[in-house]
Amino acid sequence: MTPIELAFEWLLEGLVAKRLVRARVRKLPFVVGRRPELDLTLDSPRVSQRHAELVLIDGQLTVRDLGSTNGTFINGERLIGERSVVEGDRVQFADLVFQLSRLETIQPVEVSQTLALGEVDLGGLIDPSGLRELLREDVAQVAYQPLVRPTGHIMGFEVLGRGSIEGLASSVGDLFRLAEQMNMEIPLSEAFRRRGAEEARKHFHFPTPSPPDAQAPLRIFLNTHPAELGDLDGLLRSLDVLRTAHPEVPLVLEIHEAAVTDSVRLHQLRQGLRDLGVRIAFDDFGTGQTRLLELADVQPEYLKFDVVWIRDIHQASPQRREMIDTMVRMVRDMRIETIAEGIETREEADACTAVGFTYFQGYFCGRPMPANKAAALLAAGPA
Repeated sequence: MTPIELAFEWLLEGLVAKRLVRARVRKLPFVVGRRPELDLTLDSPRVSQRHAELVLIDGQLTVRDLGSTNGTFINGERLIGERSVVEGDRVQFADLVFQLSRLETIQPVEVSQTLALGEVDLGGLIDPSGLRELLREDVAQVAYQPLVRPTGHIMGFEVLGRGSIEGLASSVGDLFRLAEQMNMEIPLSEAFRRRGAEEARKHFHFPTPSPPDAQAPLRIFLNTHPAELGDLDGLLRSLDVLRTAHPEVPLVLEIHEAAVTDSVRLHQLRQGLRDLGVRIAFDDFGTGQTRLLELADVQPEYLKFDVVWIRDIHQASPQRREMIDTMVRMVRDMRIETIAEGIETREEADACTAVGFTYFQGYFCGRPMPANKAAALLAAGPA
């Protein structure tokens, strides 16, 4: 095949032996494999001698598998034959993952330049095979961020997902972006909830029955992925399994406020959660389309005010402060407990106390931490 000169260059970036390899694609076809004479040589026993190639078909950059033993994958899906690709796609040769970029959009680099991992921004480059292993082995890792009363006493913890497999980013956003490409976002969300409840049961004390004093027991806040709202039966089944396995753990399910506008589905979810003894919290209030009438109709136990309400609240104009005061008062009049998210300073905490927020969350109150450290913080009491 006659080589084709490209009007602009592409760049393949990937991890090889824990080092970042960047290879410029100047001409097509561009052949990848183990042979030293190829355009990109990958020294991995799982990569075939001539593994795959990049070609131009109908003006589109296309990846073609060359009969490799361990497969070529596009965004986590095994390639059969050939498939066109675009900037941002992840191309995997056996166990090595590369991200595709147009060279004109990034800083120029030399062909196959190799840099230490700490010297470059990987831009969220993560390995689909690692995600499969995480789910297959059920080794999802989580952190616990405290929610506190204005007195400093901890009322609960929000479970936040983390990566645990080498080659996976610790950013939960990056993990879910990859999972969405592989249609695995719901299993990943379920894995984080499952691990969050398991470790909570192991490290925290949940008295049964609750003591007769006025304070509620410690609550564990679990997150959902928006895709789960499209399959309420599946979501409720997963929570039923969780509730059966950990009946003593007081659970709160967080729902992003964007889901609140579908009142019919939300009522179905609300009733299903009540049957399971799981409370509900609407998250990120103030960033979407939630209406107070829908809040009053559905009656969640908790409403988390997004950080856009809280940031620099102590410096808010009188008009903005009056609006926040009014919103918090109206929500509390509905017997919904209010949570101020994103508190980072003493000044913000004092202002939220004055406004009347029921609970606080943010770095000022405590950063995400492993379950054992969260248990120690709980035992120590307020500073």
